[in-house]
Amino acid sequence: MAHPPRTRYTKQSWGILSSCHLSPRASHLASLTAHLPSFPPFYGVIPAQYATWKVATFFTWVGIYRVLDSRFHGNDNLRFHVSFFIIHDSPPMVRIYTTSEIEKIARSGAILARTLAVLKKEIAIGVTLKHLDTVAREYIRKEGAEPAFLNYQPHGAEHPYRASICASVNEVIVHGFPTEYKIKSGDILKIDVGVLLDGMYSDSAFTVIAGKGTAKAQNLVTATRKALEEAIKAATPGNHIGDIGYAVEKTAKRYKVNIVQGLTGHGVGYGLHEDPYVYNYGNKGEGLLLKAGMVFAIEPMLCTGKGQVCQLKDESWAMVDRGLSAQFEHTIAITEKGPRILTKE
Repeated sequence: MAHPPRTRYTKQSWGILSSCHLSPRASHLASLTAHLPSFPPFYGVIPAQYATWKVATFFTWVGIYRVLDSRFHGNDNLRFHVSFFIIHDSPPMVRIYTTSEIEKIARSGAILARTLAVLKKEIAIGVTLKHLDTVAREYIRKEGAEPAFLNYQPHGAEHPYRASICASVNEVIVHGFPTEYKIKSGDILKIDVGVLLDGMYSDSAFTVIAGKGTAKAQNLVTATRKALEEAIKAATPGNHIGDIGYAVEKTAKRYKVNIVQGLTGHGVGYGLHEDPYVYNYGNKGEGLLLKAGMVFAIEPMLCTGKGQVCQLKDESWAMVDRGLSAQFEHTIAITEKGPRILTKE
């Protein structure tokens, strides 16, 4: 399950930040400010006399942010709240897993791999997305595990997720809800599933084209699958997290498709979403130093359009320009011998 964009603010925080250009480590702002009073959205219409520009460098990020003057809405605590949350943003806390813990994640991942294999056999023109969800839920529970997504509330979502899989069609890239929609010929279907077994999460996804897809769609799916392969190769001790993103970005350029903006991979293990963010772009040799014991869900998401996303009413994420999209994902462990895919049989 992809990590949602960090630049999306909840309704409660719309009135707190304006014209922000914050680095990834400012991502906790939305959740931290969620308890503050609600303000109307007024991007771009704040009188200059009520706001000041600030530049700050804390820990691992540099941010430019605009603090609203309390006169604008009568809340004397606003300046304090904004400053407090930004100053206390912290570096990623990346867990190092032991060999025995990685084996537990691998057992969860093996069930997930078998679940995806079962779903691939079920996918056909005329089959409903809801049917696929039922098949996945029943199979996972038969294996003695639990669907990780069921009743999970992702960052930025207003409600818990009420299904066991994400089934996203065409321009919908992630978190698509499995409805009674019947699969049609030419549909690009993304299936994303998580498994929870003995306290350990695993996360994996694939994309298929129903029936015969266009050359454009086939190129996109091939590019995204290849991007995952190249990204996994880059996940070795001594490399940096920027090497993973660089591999995805380089592959996307080779196939002449684009990166889906904002959505990322993530750490996974004891939690479904853990630090760090695993970006689908980056520079070689930059970012977090990769070490043995780190466990990531790497998930390239590519598209045929410009890459901008928006959240729909059902809280799924879709391409603004309605371009086609694809996603592949594996949970991997970084070991001394190199990357180990945990979500395969």
